[in-house]
Amino acid sequence: MLPIMWAREAVGSDALPDWVSFITSWTSGLNKVAPETLARALLLEPQGEIRARVDQGVWIAYCPNQFCGGAEAVWDEPAKLFFCPYCGNINNDGRLYRITIPIIWRVIEQLLEVRPARMFQNWEPGKSRHVLALENEAGFHRSYTIPKTYYTGNVLTAPELNTYQRDNISFLGSSHAHAATAGDGADLGLDSYEVTDDIDVIGYGGIAFADIDAVNFTLDIVLRAESYVLVLMSCNVQITTDTGWVEVKIRDNTTPQDIGSIEHRMDASRGGLEQMHPRGDLVVPGRALLAAGTYTLTGQWQVDNVAPATTVDFYTGTIIAWVLPR
Repeated sequence: MLPIMWAREAVGSDALPDWVSFITSWTSGLNKVAPETLARALLLEPQGEIRARVDQGVWIAYCPNQFCGGAEAVWDEPAKLFFCPYCGNINNDGRLYRITIPIIWRVIEQLLEVRPARMFQNWEPGKSRHVLALENEAGFHRSYTIPKTYYTGNVLTAPELNTYQRDNISFLGSSHAHAATAGDGADLGLDSYEVTDDIDVIGYGGIAFADIDAVNFTLDIVLRAESYVLVLMSCNVQITTDTGWVEVKIRDNTTPQDIGSIEHRMDASRGGLEQMHPRGDLVVPGRALLAAGTYTLTGQWQVDNVAPATTVDFYTGTIIAWVLPR
């Protein structure tokens, strides 16, 4: 097991008693920012927040200045603060930022610590513990990220370099496998598929599952070998009732079988609608181990028969599937 590290372990700063000593030493060593800039920042009340992330097994905070791209390992103290030794927090009037850590930080660490190498120990704000668990179960720890298109005047930041260069190269070097026959070019590495459509569907209450949009909201995937399939589906939904429930699921119409579902209940006795009234997002995770072949994934929905007047309006939806050969 590889423990997730804070600044003290990551940069070997055991001899430094606290973050102030650490950042003072680092700023002085880099000689990018005048010492009085840091001294002033330490006297002022911090303002603004930066959300920490885990990058190759280390809690990291990135400088929000798009023209800087500096980063700093997070110090494990109750008051977690950020001072960029490259730009001096110039975008924050020279004041310190507070660093926020997710409430479930220890759960995130536990899910990442079981991964076999530092290159797989990554988490970013917005990724739930459920997705991390699904990734662990499927053996999917990293995907190839399509590099963005740059234009004149764009500045390449440290997070972008890490994502588009370091992580992509690491992925291609460790997870991009080929068939046993030399020279056949058969790629058995990770594939990803995505469909995003503007759905304009109004469905009326009923107990039978129906496709959300059988024409536009389906996703075909091709498996060249028995593979784990990890799927995330999201729909923007509006519901026009105060009772009952709606259930949305991911269905493989080829096998056929259900590979993921989620239920959202509306119950006036619990103080009004839970989650999404009058409009909100449903996110449905799914996973399956499927044999080689071509599959069609689609989103389906149903409501209960308690409130027959229920209508459900679907708007923009996305289905993303990641495929990793077993």
